Amino acid sequence: MSGGTDKHATWDAAYVLGSLPRAQRHEFETHLSACASCRNAVGELAGMPSVLSLLSADDVRVVDEGDCPSADVPALRTQVLASLLAALHRR
Repeated sequence: MSGGTDKHATWDAAYVLGSLPRAQRHEFETHLSACASCRNAVGELAGMPSVLSLLSADDVRVVDEGDCPSADVPALRTQVLASLLAALHRR
């Protein structure tokens, strides 16, 4: 993913998840041919659809609501959560 004001810098996840509209998808694919940073970002996220497909509806609810009904699912440490949020913000 590119930094700065590149409008494509935030399209990587949407592209990998297949949620870009057709015109933007084609635009992004053209951009990828010239942008190593965005190609790397897409490569880093490429396995995400497979990982997300392993989640059940209950898993998604727990993540969405921040409610952990089972002791088997540990809460994220504050430092880990902050790190994940910072990484997401950078993307």
